[in-house]
Amino acid sequence: MTRFLSSNSLLFAALAPAALLFSVSCGGSDQAATTDGQAASTHADRGHADDLAAANHAETSGHDDHAHDDHAHDGEAEQEVDMKAKAAEMNAAREALNDAHAGHDHGPGEHGVEGPPPIVVNEEMIASGDGPRVTYEIGRDSVDFGRVTQGAVLHHTYDLQSAGNQDLIITQIKPTCGCTVAKLLVENEAGEMVEYVYGDPIKPGSKMELPAKMHTKNKRGNQTVRINVFSNDPRATMQLGMTASIDPFFNINPGFLTFGKISVGEEVIKTASISTAKGQPMMLTILEHTQPAGARVTLEPKNPDADGRSRSWELTVALGPDLPEGNLARQLQLVSDIEIEGQELREGDVSEKYQASVTVSAEVVGPFTYTPAYLSMGLVRPGELRTRSVRIDGHDANYLLSEHTPSLRIVGLPVPNEPGAYEDWDLAEFFVAEVKPVEGQNAIDVELRLEGLPEDKRGSFGGMLVVDMDHPTKKEIPLRITGVCRGGAK
Repeated sequence: MTRFLSSNSLLFAALAPAALLFSVSCGGSDQAATTDGQAASTHADRGHADDLAAANHAETSGHDDHAHDDHAHDGEAEQEVDMKAKAAEMNAAREALNDAHAGHDHGPGEHGVEGPPPIVVNEEMIASGDGPRVTYEIGRDSVDFGRVTQGAVLHHTYDLQSAGNQDLIITQIKPTCGCTVAKLLVENEAGEMVEYVYGDPIKPGSKMELPAKMHTKNKRGNQTVRINVFSNDPRATMQLGMTASIDPFFNINPGFLTFGKISVGEEVIKTASISTAKGQPMMLTILEHTQPAGARVTLEPKNPDADGRSRSWELTVALGPDLPEGNLARQLQLVSDIEIEGQELREGDVSEKYQASVTVSAEVVGPFTYTPAYLSMGLVRPGELRTRSVRIDGHDANYLLSEHTPSLRIVGLPVPNEPGAYEDWDLAEFFVAEVKPVEGQNAIDVELRLEGLPEDKRGSFGGMLVVDMDHPTKKEIPLRITGVCRGGAK
C-alpha cells in the first residue's frame, strides 16, 4: 500500500514536538481522498501564519521603541538568520522528496489526490518563532466514493502516522450516524499492526490504520459522514470524512398508497409500480408479516424473462371489505434477489438483498362516525343549566338516519365484563336528550341538556348516553358523560 506525506506534513514533523499525520491509500478498492481536508489544513495554516505575523509586528514595534538596546537587537537578528537557514533546509528537503518521487510514472488523476502546494515561508513569521509551539498537528482526511447505489456498504482504511518527539495518546474515536469504524490498529515495535488500547501512548513515527464503513441503506442524494478522533493534541479533535452521491436502487411510483376514508364493508384497490433504477431484472417478493389484516396484496412481473425475473413489477393492494374500524398505517416490505454490494459475510451469515417499502394508509370507518367522542359538562354549580351535543354521520348509503331515528338512553357506567349492560345512575333524571336531524346530510345531532343538579350534589359525576342505532353491524353508540359539581362554581 503506497502512502504519501505532504510537504506540509514534513514542515510540522520538523517543527512540532508531536503530530498525527495522514496519507491516502491508493491500493484495492479504496477511493481517492478529496481536497476538502487539504483546504481546511491550508486555511488553518494561514490563520496560524497570520497570528505569528501579528505577533512579529508587535515584536518589531517593540524593537523600534527600544532601539538603544543593541545587544537585544543583535540577538534577534542572529535568530532571524538562524530561522531563515532552517526554512531553506526544509525547502531543500521538500525538493529532494519531489526528485525521489519524480521517477514514478503517475498519470493524471491516478491517485485522485492533488499534490500539496509548495512550502512558502514567511520571513517575518520565522523571525517571531520564539513563542510557544503547537504540540501536535492533526491531519484531516476525506474520501469521496462518488456515485453509488443505495444500500451499498462502502469501505475505506485511513492510514495515519504519529510524528514528532512526544507520545501521542488517542482517547476516543466516535463516528456519526451512518458510519461504523473497526478497531484502530497501531504499529508495534516489531512492525506488526496490532489493536490499539485507548489511552496507551503511541511512539513517534508509529503508523496507524483505521478501517471504516459508510452505510447507504435508506439514504439518497449527497451524504457525508464524519469520524471524530479525540487525542491529547491541543487542537483536540481530528475529523475524518466519507462522502457519496447515493442513487436509489428502486424507482417506486407512488411510494405511498393513501386510501383516505373507506367504509367497513367497502373494497378499494390501488396500485404501484416498482422497477430497478438501472434496469436490471430481478425477482421480487413481499414479506407476508408486513401485510395488514383484511388486505390482499399481489405482485406481478411485467414482461418477465424465462426465469420469471423482470425489470418492473406491479404491486396491487386491495383494502376491505373486512377491515376493522380505525386508522391503518403499514409499510409493505418488498425483497429482491439482488445482493447488496460491499457486504462482509462471516461463516453462517446470510447475504442481505436489496429491499423496498411501500406505505399503505387508510381511515376505516364503520357505518357511523361521531364527534366529539364524549360529552364533558365541565365544572357546574348545583341547579345550573348546561347543554352539549354530538354530531353522528352515517356512511351507509342504504341506511338513512332521517328514516331511522335512533332512541336514546341515559344510564350509568358499563357493567364490567358484560357487553351492552349498564348500571343504574341516580343522576339520570337531571338530564334530557334529544335527536335533531341535519338538513341535507345523512347525519343527526344528539343534544344532551343538564337541567340542574340538586343543591346537595358535590364532586365529580359520570354516566352514559347510549344512542341505539339498530344498524345491522352497529347496534349502539355509547357516549361517556363527565363533569364536576361544586358549590359557588361559575
